[in-house]
Amino acid sequence: MESTHSIKSTVIEDIINDVQSKGLFDNTANTFVMYFEKTDKSEIQVSVCKTEFDIFRKEKSKRYFKNLKGYIIEKDKLILLYGLIDDNLLTIKNIKSNNIMNHKKDDDLIIYEPNFNEYIINGNTFHSVQH
Repeated sequence: MESTHSIKSTVIEDIINDVQSKGLFDNTANTFVMYFEKTDKSEIQVSVCKTEFDIFRKEKSKRYFKNLKGYIIEKDKLILLYGLIDDNLLTIKNIKSNNIMNHKKDDDLIIYEPNFNEYIINGNTFHSVQH
């Protein structure tokens, strides 16, 4: 399987490294989830969490994570992309995406509350948003 996007701006790697350094995830977490939203002409808000792929694809919010825009497979990590993808941050490759979010239905009850970190990107800089 090949990535549908590539990282264009180092700010994406910086944000992933920041989330990684906070350690607010289970040690089985193997996937980053990024949700992009434009706040104004120059700023983009991105919500990021690190989670376990199999649990996320079964338990994700159908409201916010209905349409996977693409994914990046890089070294030892998978990055799922949602929301409005800015072409200054990521480059779309000419690759047909696989339907990686399919899963078998099961009846297990899981309380799933991923810990999202919020950031504002402005150009090549970012800052964390405190709630």
